[in-house]
Amino acid sequence: MTTTIVTGTPSIGPDTFAGTVSGPSPHVTAGGSGPLGTVGWTPTAYGLPAKVGLGVATIHRYDDNRVLPSTIAISVFTPVPSAAFPSVVLDLNAKTFDQIIPDQAIIGDAGLTRAFLGVDKREGTPLDTKLDAIVAKIPKKADGSIDAETAIQYVRVQVGQLIAWTAGSSANDGHAEFPWDKAIKIPQSVWETFSSVAYAPVGNSPVQTGFEFPVVPLEKYLEAGEGYCIQKALLASLILEKCGVKHRLVNGAVSQKPGKSVGHTWIELADGRVLDAAWKTVAMPEKNGAPVPGFFKVGGSWRFENQTFPYLRCA
Repeated sequence: MTTTIVTGTPSIGPDTFAGTVSGPSPHVTAGGSGPLGTVGWTPTAYGLPAKVGLGVATIHRYDDNRVLPSTIAISVFTPVPSAAFPSVVLDLNAKTFDQIIPDQAIIGDAGLTRAFLGVDKREGTPLDTKLDAIVAKIPKKADGSIDAETAIQYVRVQVGQLIAWTAGSSANDGHAEFPWDKAIKIPQSVWETFSSVAYAPVGNSPVQTGFEFPVVPLEKYLEAGEGYCIQKALLASLILEKCGVKHRLVNGAVSQKPGKSVGHTWIELADGRVLDAAWKTVAMPEKNGAPVPGFFKVGGSWRFENQTFPYLRCA
């Protein structure tokens, strides 16, 4: 996740991103995508596209008086609809405990070094089959049902075994490590579009860069047995959904020092606890002594939930 320091006034976005997705700023030249290499699967077999549009958006803005300038804006790269793949931009962080991720969705990790993450969890798909096999291993009650706390603790321990950290992800170095990520080539004009959204109100529809970005299905990471925090959190969410455990998938950041943060994804349970599948923790967040309003502490680290986080619902 990339953090840009700007000045401005906070603005909270709506549950969904209203209106059409904006085009590039007038001074930005849009063009075709760079070479993306071979991703190694047949998109039609998964119900997911190989690529979707690449957009940019400012998703969070807050004041931290410990730094100058004091206003921090977090701008990210995000999936957007394209002519070849019509879809709807939604706000991941607006989800309630009664909602789930759509059957077909595409989520980004906010950066440009790692492909967008595709989800096709319709009955009988490769992902659905793998999830059923995982859930079958969770201890059952006498009546065959799964106790919510049993499911939560199973996810906390086992997700890290199913998707281990890649070589560099535990240090959050942002480097490309999978073949499909190493093949990504992005032109400078994309960064120019990125810079143009720093002052945009939080919650504005993402701005299109005019380029496309690769999509890799979640089950490819399960097959590889490696991934990053977003794959771990998403897998944990889908397992809990199968078990009937109410929760929210949350995108936010961990504060490293004043004015600097690193993107992170976790789960908020209905009782207020934070389940972090990446760090294998389940705990109630602490808010006393927060250095910035909206910050809370879990596992010894301050973090915050972004005000919005765009993702795609496949139409």
